[in-house]
Order: sequence, then C-alpha cells, then structure tokens
Amino acid sequence: TFSGSVEATAINNAASTTATFSENLTGAVTSYGGMLFNHTGAGATVNITYTAGGADIIRVEDSQDNVSPAEVTFSNDISLTSLRIGALDGSKAGRALFEGTVTAANINLFGGNHENENTILTLNKAVTATTSITLNDSTGNATIIFAANNSVNIAGTIDGASSGEGTIQVTGATKTFTSIIGGVQPLTLINIDNTSIFNEAISATNINVASGITATAKKAITATAIVLDGGTLELSTTTTATIAGTINGNDTTEGVLHISGANKTFSGAIGTSEILTEIDIDGATIFNGTIKTVTLDTAAAAYALELNGAANVITNAVTFNNTGALTLGDANTDSSTFTGGVTATAPSGVTLAGTIQTDGNAISIGDGNTAITLAANTI
Repeated sequence: TFSGSVEATAINNAASTTATFSENLTGAVTSYGGMLFNHTGAGATVNITYTAGGADIIRVEDSQDNVSPAEVTFSNDISLTSLRIGALDGSKAGRALFEGTVTAANINLFGGNHENENTILTLNKAVTATTSITLNDSTGNATIIFAANNSVNIAGTIDGASSGEGTIQVTGATKTFTSIIGGVQPLTLINIDNTSIFNEAISATNINVASGITATAKKAITATAIVLDGGTLELSTTTTATIAGTINGNDTTEGVLHISGANKTFSGAIGTSEILTEIDIDGATIFNGTIKTVTLDTAAAAYALELNGAANVITNAVTFNNTGALTLGDANTDSSTFTGGVTATAPSGVTLAGTIQTDGNAISIGDGNTAITLAANTI
C-alpha cells in the first residue's frame, strides 16, 4: 500500500498481488495482478504506460463511506484485462475518468451502498470491451458517461447486471455504438445529450434525446418510454425492425421522429401525452399505435405506409406522397383526424377503416388510378 504519491521508471506488479495507491502515480507499469486506486478528497492523476500481464485488473474504489467518490484521472491509453469501478460487494463506489482509449475484456461498474455513492466512469475516447460492459446498480447508481467531442467507436455489449439497472449518458459528439445495448439485461436509462449513432439494437426502460440533438438508430429499439426533449430520433437503414415503447415530447409540441430508412414498425403510442412537432417518413413504415403530431411529411417514393392507431391526430394539412399502398385504420373503431385536411391521390391503393375526418377542411382520397378498399365500416 502506497499512501503518498509514487513516481518510478518501472513498476512491476506480480500475479496474485494487489498494489494499492492512494495518491498520484507516474511511471511505466507492468501488472500481472491487481492495482487498486482508493483515492479520497480531491482524487488523483494516474499518468502511466500500462502493460497487461493477462490476469490483471485495475480497480477504482473510494475508501470513504456515504459520500460522492473522488475522481481518479487516467491520462493515457490503457489496454488491460479487467476494469472495475466500485467494489465487487457494493460496499464502495468509485469514480474514474479515462482521457485516452480503453481496451479491456471486461468493464464492470458497481454502485455503492449509500445514496451518495454513485459510481461513475467517464470515457473520452474509443472503447473496446471484447467480452462485455456490465452496470450494477445498488443503493447508488452505476453510470457510464461517453464524453468529449470526437468521432470514435464504442465496441462491446452493454448490459445491466439485471433488468433495469445502469445508465448510459452521451455528452460528447460523435459516438458510434457498434454493439447491442441492453440485449441481455435492459438498462434503466440511456440519456443522449449529443449526436450518437447506434448500429445495433438498444433496450432500456427510458431513452431521452436532448434538444437540438439527433440520435440515429439502425435497428430495433425496446423501451417503456422514449422522450424527445426537443431532439430528433432518426431510424435509418432498411433493416426490418420494431420500435417498442411510447414516444413523446418532454413538453407540449416538441420532438421530431424521422424514418430515413424503411421497414420500421412502431408498436407504441406516439405523441399522445406530449404531441410531437413532426413525423418525417421516407420509407416503408407501420404505425400500430396512435400517432399525434403537428406535421406529417411523406417523401415521394414507392413505399407502403400504414396508420393503424385507434385515434390518430395530425394538425397540419397532410399530403400522402408515397406511391405504394396507404392504410388508414385497420378496425371500425379507429379514427384518423387530419385537422387541416388530407390528400391521398399518389398512393397505388388506399385501404380505409373507421373514421376519417377533418376540421371542416377538404378530404381527397384516391383518383382514377387509385384502388380504394374498405377493410371495415368506414365514415
């Protein structure tokens, strides 16, 4: 155990041993065992070049009880076997900032046993976890922050220790997540505060997109609630995917949903608690829940569009420009209210069910080249 600052040309740590550091550390480290950084107060800086011995682990745990943990800053790129922030038994929280890249087989976070003992890992550059990243909430939460503006990849699955545990916050642009998030155990929260791209499926209880920010998802999303706090959720690629969960603004009339890809199915209600500003559709889309938005835009292209919700409401006039099939309702109890009017003469065919209405404005559905099908009683 080293209670003061340590600076050395070479530091060698043997297998099955743990070297504990309570202050700054500078030097070239080769570790076959464990290194524990248990700083308190103002934290410390770890300025090391690191060589992993194969069974090595770096641990960060604040030795104080019932307080927010001190931050330990790692200045350089680090490649290691295991990284653990917070005590394995949940008795201590930890906080660490990695200013360089991080490569590890496993990255594990453990919240502490007091409400003030939130474990936080901040990562400024690219991250590669060859096995997994796991977030374990306790009384204190476990949070990873992806910070600093740089176009880097975050590679590695990210899961809660059990369902509904762990938080991801993206504060730096532009991060690309290349692996599944929440596929085994969904997270509690994904907070998107800067431009982000998700190449694989994501799952969390809540997903928030901040004002002026675009979050791009290329595959399935599973959530209880997705909140667009003035931000944009873009669904890109033509991969067939389901977006499960409600989608709403945080306040009245905010948030944009953009389907720039195709073959997306929305199973939850959209805009029913806080109406969206816009839904912009460029490719084949199915809405099986109610949608409420000020503006509904449809690109002029050959794709099918279905609005199967029970009580759709679009404020501004709508022109359906898609030249594939259009479906408005799939049951006689459905209603679609186009307050400013509706025109649907471009689609190859229109299927209607339930009530189609405006606020006294024109309804123009079908022309000489449009087949109209009534799937249920329609007025």
